[in-house]
Amino acid sequence: AIAATTAAIIGAPAYAERLSMATPWPGGQWIESMERMSENIAFLTDGEVEIEVLAGGAIGSSLKVTEAVSKGLAEAGHNWSGYDWGIDTASVLFSGYAGSPSAEVMLHWLSFGGGTELLREWRMEEFDVVALPCGMAPAEVGMIS
Repeated sequence: AIAATTAAIIGAPAYAERLSMATPWPGGQWIESMERMSENIAFLTDGEVEIEVLAGGAIGSSLKVTEAVSKGLAEAGHNWSGYDWGIDTASVLFSGYAGSPSAEVMLHWLSFGGGTELLREWRMEEFDVVALPCGMAPAEVGMIS
């Protein structure tokens, strides 16, 4: 009875969802991380969701991932908000900069201080995309200290 109820609630998609994900990185740890994420999603969804990770430059300028997603060239993107500085300088609030809050403070603001909601609202209004925070790194990763 429990298995039948679970199946009825969860259901199973009739087809596999295949998405492309633009990234700004041509290779290295960021691409490898996204490829592992893609493999994990395929595994966890029993192959029902597949994500093709596109290296920077595969469908356009590496620094225009948000634009590529907004224009429908890719269904998803993994990007650093700071790359959109030339379009809207408010991107710095969500991307970090020299002297910005630490990764811990930023994570708390995103999680408990309304930052995620503000990020989603800004991304939708400015770029017509949905934003999901999916990573955090200390300033030292960008060699800013």
